Amino acid sequence: RAPHHALARRGAPPAIVLLRNENQTLPLRAGQKVAVLGELPVEPQYQGGGSSHVNPTRLDIPLDELAAALGDHSISYAPGYGEGDAVQLRADAADAAAAADVTVVFVGLSEKDQAQGFDPITIVLPAEHVALIDAVAGRAGRTVVVLSNGGVVTLEPWHDRVDAIVEGWALGQAVGGALADVVSGAVNLSGRLIESIPH
Repeated sequence: RAPHHALARRGAPPAIVLLRNENQTLPLRAGQKVAVLGELPVEPQYQGGGSSHVNPTRLDIPLDELAAALGDHSISYAPGYGEGDAVQLRADAADAAAAADVTVVFVGLSEKDQAQGFDPITIVLPAEHVALIDAVAGRAGRTVVVLSNGGVVTLEPWHDRVDAIVEGWALGQAVGGALADVVSGAVNLSGRLIESIPH
């Protein structure tokens, strides 16, 4: 099992695409205070539905892998969206961002939103995800958005308000380790788009 997981971790990073990196935001560096926001770093979206469904032998959690790469003392976490009062969740996330050097916001699509057998009716991210980006962009010295999605999503209207955008797609069971490897600079971020992003 371990060799298979190691293969999954080596195979995932080349698919990750760096869409934006202003002000030398990435790679993240040891010693920086990093606020990790969103539900996806603790409950990662690593597959789609239908024929892309997999049964992982283990699952790397992005928040844990970032803490391992950068040091537990460097990482703070707030969900920003999900169960609970939406306004309070965003306020707590904004406070975490304001106390950090870099904010890493995880947003994307759920498994049920991307599967075989139907065409998506929109390429817009969930409203609560866009609201989180709006609430925290610019609160820290730098803002990174990490996307988890099986197909193209629009980056409007927020892309010019953040410093870096990482297109993480659906990376399989090694999602956490793969993302930690690329944003920390352990692996060169060299993927290329195979789809056009409109607007």
